[in-house]
Amino acid sequence: MEGKRVSSSIVNHGGSDLDVLRTPPTGEGVQPPVVTKAPYLPLNDLIWSDVERLFLRLVELKGGRAEKAQLYGTHGQGQAGIDLFIRNAATPNADDSVSARRYTTLQSKRVATLSMSEINKAVEKFLKGEWAARSKVFIYATTHDLRPTQLADALNRQADRLEKKGIRLDWWGREEVSHMLRELPQVVDDFFGRQWVKSFCGTEAASALDRRDASAQQPRLMGLIPPAADAFQDRGMTDTPTAYGQEASSGVVVLTGMGGVGKTQIAARRARQALHQNSVDLVVWVTATSRQDIRLAYGRAGVTVAGAEPTDPEAAPEVFHAWLSTTDRRWLIVLDNLLDPTDLHHLWPPERPGGHVIVTTQRRDPALRTSTRRVIDVGPFTSEQSLDYLTRRFQIHDLVESQSEVNELAEDLGHLPLALAQAASYLIDLADTDLTVSQYRVLLRERYPLIELAPTPEALPDDQEATLAAVLNMSLTRADHLTRGLATPLLQMTSFLNPAGIPTGVFTTQAAVDYLVSYQVPQPSATDATSLGRIIGIDEVEAALRILHRLSLINRTTAHDNKTAKQLVSDQSFRAVQVHALTQHSAYDTVPAPAREALARTTSRALLQAWPDIETDLALTQALRSNTTALLSRAATALWSDPTGDSSSVLLRAAYSYGEAGMLAAASLLYSDLLDSALECLGNDHHWVLLIRGYLAHFRGEAGDAAGAVEAYQELLTDLQRILGTEHPDTLTVRQNLAHWRGRSGDFAGSVEAQSELLTNLRHVENDHLDLRVRNDLAQRRAENGDIPDSIKDFEALLADWRSALGDDHHGTLIVRGNLAHWRGELGNPARAVTEYEELLTDQRRVLGPSHADLLITRSNLAHWRGESGDAGGAIKDLEALLADQQDILGPHHPDTFNTRHNLATRKGQVGSAAHTVKVFEELLADQRQALGTDHPDILLTTRSELADWRAMAGDISGAVSDYEALLTDQLRTLGADHPVIRRTRALLFHWRNRLQGGPARDRHT
Repeated sequence: MEGKRVSSSIVNHGGSDLDVLRTPPTGEGVQPPVVTKAPYLPLNDLIWSDVERLFLRLVELKGGRAEKAQLYGTHGQGQAGIDLFIRNAATPNADDSVSARRYTTLQSKRVATLSMSEINKAVEKFLKGEWAARSKVFIYATTHDLRPTQLADALNRQADRLEKKGIRLDWWGREEVSHMLRELPQVVDDFFGRQWVKSFCGTEAASALDRRDASAQQPRLMGLIPPAADAFQDRGMTDTPTAYGQEASSGVVVLTGMGGVGKTQIAARRARQALHQNSVDLVVWVTATSRQDIRLAYGRAGVTVAGAEPTDPEAAPEVFHAWLSTTDRRWLIVLDNLLDPTDLHHLWPPERPGGHVIVTTQRRDPALRTSTRRVIDVGPFTSEQSLDYLTRRFQIHDLVESQSEVNELAEDLGHLPLALAQAASYLIDLADTDLTVSQYRVLLRERYPLIELAPTPEALPDDQEATLAAVLNMSLTRADHLTRGLATPLLQMTSFLNPAGIPTGVFTTQAAVDYLVSYQVPQPSATDATSLGRIIGIDEVEAALRILHRLSLINRTTAHDNKTAKQLVSDQSFRAVQVHALTQHSAYDTVPAPAREALARTTSRALLQAWPDIETDLALTQALRSNTTALLSRAATALWSDPTGDSSSVLLRAAYSYGEAGMLAAASLLYSDLLDSALECLGNDHHWVLLIRGYLAHFRGEAGDAAGAVEAYQELLTDLQRILGTEHPDTLTVRQNLAHWRGRSGDFAGSVEAQSELLTNLRHVENDHLDLRVRNDLAQRRAENGDIPDSIKDFEALLADWRSALGDDHHGTLIVRGNLAHWRGELGNPARAVTEYEELLTDQRRVLGPSHADLLITRSNLAHWRGESGDAGGAIKDLEALLADQQDILGPHHPDTFNTRHNLATRKGQVGSAAHTVKVFEELLADQRQALGTDHPDILLTTRSELADWRAMAGDISGAVSDYEALLTDQLRTLGADHPVIRRTRALLFHWRNRLQGGPARDRHT
């Protein structure tokens, strides 16, 4: 420490000098002390550059964190009163006036003499400089003694002066600097040498530094760090200061995640970096699979570095643990693959300056999280990382695969690093067999056993010791031990479902619980009462799911985390279970082949039992739909071939759910997929095939193709009469649907005739529900044909009968009440319509929930009749609130959302600018065309006609005529010449043509 130092000056004065100022002192050294207990340090014996280094070191040690330091000018030149400019880290929650002053400025003076005027001049120059307005603290630092009265008085006067400007003056003289350094023997050693540490800081401090130097000769690595993975992907977790405590003096990081995500590789990368960068003096790598293994590793380290007696293996771990608490050496302890957090009881490395800990584990126990430990959830690769990894692995072995195939392989493997590594090795190992990525993916999709898709033991990459299948099986075994055997059957059920999110409620249904009970192996010692297995309650299932989450075999997420307040409906406790696709695959491998069909059917019943009667929770409903389509893709034959028919019900429930929510395209698409699947498994005349055809015809009409619905129902009716006969309930129901859609297609007379004939036939058949439906449809058709008074009488009688037969809260009862209110308004009593819709709305909220589609329709009707009753402002307010809710609940492209935009534009146009209304309708039409298609009924029957009308009212009659001409052409093409709307469009076209030619105004609605 006393050797000569080469003198050098600090350069790069205009830029960042932190790197330079943080280098070791460069002076020729300081003479050893001549006294055994020196009162002060010889600051003036340091060269100028070392004085600056010393003051920066003190600023950072005593004044907080520094982000930047700059040195302005060169020695002897004007420096605006600043030698060092230090930008301190922002203080959380500081107000603007404080945060604006984020700097500490320091002027350092190595002088033999010092006067009051020099102090005054230093402050004056500082205040005139550019940094005074930015500084919170000004430090006047000097090697001179500042205790003389005159100098102290001058400093106090300047402190008062600066305080008025919001700046604190600190002064560091020989006494103050020496006082600070007495507690910093390491700094004294760096700048003045070991003899000055002994004389100034004491022999104990010098001895501690001697021990530190001696320890530097000891081993730097205990244990074996796993080799770096080929094509390692840096995910930003190996060198993040906040993650591993590089910024602080110590840190504990827990890396948690499912088996195979690469936790060990991340920890190994950090350990190698720490050794390479000399940021620690000792790395101890511990395989923490049991408490015994941890104690053995601690014991070996205790003997090697802590002086423990080799003959006392029981005491050695405690010796090492105590050594960690007292040593000056900087250390990193890696506890890899911790299986049970309780194994670390009294063995957690101490949290102390210079100590760092990394734990890798699949566990997510709350006990792992404390205020001083950072838990990082490690997930799979991103798609970019997966592509880079596989591409690099294949390129090394001259394997050429398309980027799209490689991307899809990564997707099939869930981007799990271990799976990617072993799949790549498997393909590389069998390259001579011409096995392609595409063929490997087929094996995965067909649920080929994972153990048979892994490389041979000698071909495992990166010194891996176990295949993915073995890793996952070990995880399942541990989970079964902790869940009393529930882990495997629970994960077996997930193997048929959507890995992205399965409602927790699926696992607590009666169907699921029955399966869990049947899976349990009877105990030999069980009594007769329990010989068939134990009773499993919902609480036990929930506890098992929590354990699976804790073991990283599943993730449990709240479905409403990213939803707006308006999207949070009645069930805010819905939680989803997420499970990796390969965990599903591994669980599927444990199901005996003969039992797989039965498990698929059990899963379908569990889904159906979890489905709410009224869909008020949108996230839950969408999750159930997604899981149903996943089940169909994986077990179609098992579901359709169920002799009870129960397994197919959930498929139709999912498709109908889409239509019920107004997602007509999605409903039609799923029904089409179901029809193809059922035809393949069941044949043309099966009950399920006929039922699906009926639903498909219905939603074909709802999507805008009323004529197509009529055609489909007519074909279906012919087949039903052949297969079931003319009086079968299904045949009669299709007759009613056919008559309904004849009316919707414009054939009102034909619809009324068919409904009346059907009603007569129903007198000979006991089918009260169908009778009520036919009467409702018949009353609706009569009203649409102009016979509103008699139609209202029909609705009143129907409402009484419906209530009597099915109750006040039945869905049909509520629908009839809405129809009756509407036609009362049409008959000329809008005020009564408003009252009845308000009453209906109250009951619907109670029965259906706040987000049901029928309730939203009632709100729309209420707004309409409120406007018709003369309350335009109230109608606009209602429509604006309704539109906001529909955009949240139904989405911006739902037909009902577009309808509300249409109604709102009309109401605002009636009290505002016609020209502005034209622009609003143009935007609406563009959005509808993009979302619904150009021939959707809402476009052909309303939006385009209204746009043309508003264009005329804004003064563009020529444009209105052109709009109506184009609209009439499209209506004739899609609806036919006999559709009632054609007459209205012709009348409007005639009216505006006449106006354009200067003729008198005509009634536009005749």
